[in-house]
Amino acid sequence: MRRKLFTLTAFLYAVTFIAVSVLWVASYRSPRVIARHDFGRRAGRVSAAAGTLELASDVTDSSRFVYPKVGPTGNFAGFGYGTSTLGSWVTVPLWFVFLAAATACLVFLRFRGFASGLLERAAPAPFFSWPKGS
Repeated sequence: MRRKLFTLTAFLYAVTFIAVSVLWVASYRSPRVIARHDFGRRAGRVSAAAGTLELASDVTDSSRFVYPKVGPTGNFAGFGYGTSTLGSWVTVPLWFVFLAAATACLVFLRFRGFASGLLERAAPAPFFSWPKGS
């Protein structure tokens, strides 16, 4: 049962890694809205454009038709945030998401190999043994 769970989790990490890779390349061609949900006065949005992943909360009621006032914003190494009267947003570079997915996939596969080796063997092999002399 554990082995099947490890295999399923490793598969999901690998699919996530592939999906992020494809999204990263596709984001340079054209902006893509991955998900959007309307909550009444506000809407949540996840989009990818120019190598960044943007998580945004947009205003959807009549107050969006006023001239926007920009609040505090910041940007460093592709990471960013901002607020205005039209909503707020956070941006994360897709290279960071790519590295996080790749690291999770590789660490889990390494752990899976280590764990499956422990489950198969009754007694672990010694770390070091002296050669038998004649």
